[in-house]
Amino acid sequence: MDRKVLIVLLLAGIIGCIAAAGYYGHPGGYHRGSHGRSYRYWGSWSSWSRCSRTCGGGTQSRLRRCITGYGYHHGGSRGCYGRSYETRRCNTGCCPVDGGWSYWSNWSRTYRSKVQTRTRTCSRPYPRCGGRYCRGPTKQTRYSGYY
Repeated sequence: MDRKVLIVLLLAGIIGCIAAAGYYGHPGGYHRGSHGRSYRYWGSWSSWSRCSRTCGGGTQSRLRRCITGYGYHHGGSRGCYGRSYETRRCNTGCCPVDGGWSYWSNWSRTYRSKVQTRTRTCSRPYPRCGGRYCRGPTKQTRYSGYY
């Protein structure tokens, strides 16, 4: 056999052995794969996003990516199963509502007294969930010059 032909056949045999053993190109160089195949796995979950509302019930989400790996594969799934996206409720407590004043009542009638009063309440709306109570007086008094 011609020496050039022998070298070509020898090189072809080495290249064939390398391919059969599962070596393949990879951006970082050559790696030995699991029978020459890639595998996929879930990356870590991202942090939870900021809640969509500060109170009264909002939502937040997080995600993870399916990563294609190369090299030796030690067990586990050959694919990414399950969800890549999760949501959950957040800030479910009620929102604070500050109180508001009602309208003033009519002035009281005067019977032998020249003093009239009127009142109002902190009820439009009532304060709730840590909201502030109304500021100011609940009662007013005035002097009336006639009976």
